Amino acid sequence: MLEAEYTGFKNEETRDVLTGELVLIYDESINAETAVGTYTETTLASGLASENYDITFVPGKITVTKIGVTASAGTARSSYLTIQLNKAVAGLTANNFAVKNGDELVTLTEVAASSDNKTYTLKGSFSTSVTYTVEITLEGTESNATHEIISEALSIKPSTGSSGGGGGGGGSVSTTYTVTFETNGGSKIDSVKVTKGNTVTEPAEPTKDDYSFDGWYSDKELTKAYDFTAKVTKSFTIYAKWTKNEKETDKPIEPDKPEWENPFTDVKEDDWFYEDIEYTVKNGLFNGVSNTIFNPNGFVTRAMLVTVLWRAEGKPQVTYTMPFDDVDIDGYYAEAVRWAASAGIVKGYSETVFAPDDNITREQIAAIMHRYAQYKGYDVSASENTSILSYIDAESISEYAVESIQYAVGTGLMKGKTDTTINPQDNATRAEIAAILQRFIEANK
Repeated sequence: MLEAEYTGFKNEETRDVLTGELVLIYDESINAETAVGTYTETTLASGLASENYDITFVPGKITVTKIGVTASAGTARSSYLTIQLNKAVAGLTANNFAVKNGDELVTLTEVAASSDNKTYTLKGSFSTSVTYTVEITLEGTESNATHEIISEALSIKPSTGSSGGGGGGGGSVSTTYTVTFETNGGSKIDSVKVTKGNTVTEPAEPTKDDYSFDGWYSDKELTKAYDFTAKVTKSFTIYAKWTKNEKETDKPIEPDKPEWENPFTDVKEDDWFYEDIEYTVKNGLFNGVSNTIFNPNGFVTRAMLVTVLWRAEGKPQVTYTMPFDDVDIDGYYAEAVRWAASAGIVKGYSETVFAPDDNITREQIAAIMHRYAQYKGYDVSASENTSILSYIDAESISEYAVESIQYAVGTGLMKGKTDTTINPQDNATRAEIAAILQRFIEANK
């Protein structure tokens, strides 16, 4: 009996999704009685195949490629498919993609790549009543390379401005949720999309200098270990727990990166925000309210946050007429507000009122960081692909901030106050702002 490895299962699926036993189609020159190659996970192959996959045998491997979803009935309209690759491939055009309805080739009107060249958006006229398959071909030196599509089941989505009709239907037959991994200062773990009812695959352990990884937890207080056999029914965050190593590392401290001598009596090493405050203070983004007090639970004003971003940008000077009558031109924050207004990063309560001394709310922070990311040219596509309806207070988000909250949640920049609330109108503390700034800067290096 031929043994072969399965590769390409996505959305946390396993061989159990196959509705029968696997059929292998192979060249007659292959000896079916002999195992080909060495495989870490094998299964005996005979019988039927799943309707969800195209499965073929090639010498040395089996390639399992996810095919398109069959959407609810509807007419052809301007729409798009989003394809995510397992590695960055720059410069793909419509000539590299073959989108088919059976044997019929669909004409693509536009192909757009994300900033990391892993996600491609394919625009065209797709019907929501059929299943599409997507193939990628490359030219030149990579003509024999394998580029695996790792996105969830392909969903057909209307382009902005297309007619939505009234009532039933939709572009996708399945609901997906975003699972975010908060490493609490450890190496970054990318968030994943999980189809409703499936489980999350436990990622590789993150790393953190001078700490040992102590597992994933479902609450930020790290009291309940996360069960990776649990079915996913909503978007949520999993938190990494760390244990500080008792033995100090033998690695010498670099002269230009000395250990931080914490001057603040109200910031302790076991506080959840300790490393966030260390990061922002060392990088000149935040200062204490005095030489010995940081006031981590104090609130942050609108002027303070704009000043922090201005410092992060290198304190640029701009020739721009100050639009706000309530900004003191001699205030410490005046040049920061002038720069942020000129770049479209901040907007006032009105054309002439900025309210610099108002405590900033969580939704205002999301809006400012979203605009700042756009100003920097960062990928903000999470604002289009993230659902926040799992938060029971989502309806309390101001209309102007909905897309920004989606961006902040989708990128892991902002966490819910609880698993079910986002608290958009709450004022943010200095410790929370420090955490958001560190996540933003580190994620966009």
